[in-house]
Amino acid sequence: FIYYASSDTRMHVATSTIDKLVDYCLHTPADGYRSAASVESLKKQIAKNLAILEMK
Repeated sequence: FIYYASSDTRMHVATSTIDKLVDYCLHTPADGYRSAASVESLKKQIAKNLAILEMK
């Protein structure tokens, strides 16, 4: 279980698997600390995903 809190003091619980958590840690881009950096990161990931889909 993963316990995390909202900014309004609510507590949440999520479930996952070790494989999914490891995949997230190894393949998620670092936070750019700015909205524009996050958008660029997402655009790059989308382009990579589209390229993979086109190969199938």
